[in-house]
Amino acid sequence: MSNGGENGLCLVTLEGVVLTCNSALLALLGKNADEIVERRCHEVFSCPVPLESGCPLARTMESHRRATSRIQRGDRYLNEEANPLFDASGMMSAVLLSMSESPKAAVNVPDLVRLDRLVAIAQATSGVVHDFNNVLTRIHGAVHLLKEELAKRGDGSGSSAWIPLINDSIDQGKALTQQLLAFGKGHEPDKSVIVLTDVVRRAVSFALIGSSARPVVDVPEDLWPVKVNEGQMIQVISNLTINAIEAVRTGSPVWIDAENVPEKAAMDAGLEFGRYVRIRVRDEGPGIAPDQLDRLFEPFFTTKKNGTGLGLATANLIVRSHRGRIDVSSEVGRGTTFTIHLPAADENPTRHPEARGV
Repeated sequence: MSNGGENGLCLVTLEGVVLTCNSALLALLGKNADEIVERRCHEVFSCPVPLESGCPLARTMESHRRATSRIQRGDRYLNEEANPLFDASGMMSAVLLSMSESPKAAVNVPDLVRLDRLVAIAQATSGVVHDFNNVLTRIHGAVHLLKEELAKRGDGSGSSAWIPLINDSIDQGKALTQQLLAFGKGHEPDKSVIVLTDVVRRAVSFALIGSSARPVVDVPEDLWPVKVNEGQMIQVISNLTINAIEAVRTGSPVWIDAENVPEKAAMDAGLEFGRYVRIRVRDEGPGIAPDQLDRLFEPFFTTKKNGTGLGLATANLIVRSHRGRIDVSSEVGRGTTFTIHLPAADENPTRHPEARGV
C-alpha cells in the first residue's frame, strides 16, 4: 500500500515502545493505530527479535547518533532512519523513527555469474602467476649478464641490439603478472577512513605521466569520508583515467569529477539505502558498441588491440570489495563515462585531503 510519498514516522521510547505515529506509517504498514501505538517496536515491524542486530533503532540507542538501514520485511524493502531526541539536560529521551518503502533491487543474474567467474579465475591463476613472475625476474637477470658479456667481448655482430627488445618484452610480461597478481588477491585489503579529494588528484596525475591529454578535474574539498584501501583506489581511478586518455585524440580533454550523493539520489540511482561518494571519468572518444558494453568487466575481454582484459576486471573486483559499484555508459561516436559509487563512512577521516594540483 502506498503512503503517497510521505515518510512514515513514529516516536519510540528507549524501551522500544511506540508512543505515537503518523497516518503515513499506518498506510505504509497497512495497520490501524491500535496495532501500533503502545506496542513493542519489533512487533510492529515484524522483526524476529527485539532490537535485532543491524536495526537502526538499536544502533541509535547504543551510539546516541543517527543510524540508517535498508531492511527486508517479507517481500518488501524498507528504508529506516533513526534519529535520537534529547531532553533539556542533554540526555537522550526517545528516538524518532522514519520509514519509507524502497523498490526491491532487481537481481542481475548475468552480473552475479560474471562475479563468480571473476573470483574463480582470480583464485585459480594467482599461484601460477606468482611463479611466472619469478621466472621473468630470472630471465631479466640473465639478459643483464648477457649484455655485460657482449660489451666485454666487443661483439660487433649486432646481437646486442636485440637486448632492448627482450627487456621491453620482459617488462610487458612483468606488468601483466602484476595485474594478474592484483586481480588474484582474495584477502580483505587494509582500509582506513579518508577523504578521497587528494587520492583522486594523485591518481589522475599518475595517469597523465607521458600524456598530452588535458584533464578537467572537479573534486571538491568537502567530499564525505569513505573507508577504502588508498592504493587500490588510486589503481582503479588511474586505470579508468588511462582508458579515457587512450580513447581520445592527442591533446583532447578528459573529465574527472566527484561529488557527494545523499540517500534520495542514491535510491534514484538504484543503490542500497545510504550516502555515497560518486566518482566519474568521462571522455568524448569513439565510444563502445552495445554488444561489447555488457562484457566490459569480464576478465580477459578487451576492446584494445594490445589490451590484456584485466584492468577493468580488476577495478570491478576492487570496487565490489569496498561494497561499492562501478557502472559504464557509452554512445558510439559520443564517448564513454565510468561511474563509481562508494559508501560514505560514518566515522571521521583519519586523514584530510592535502592541497595538490593535477
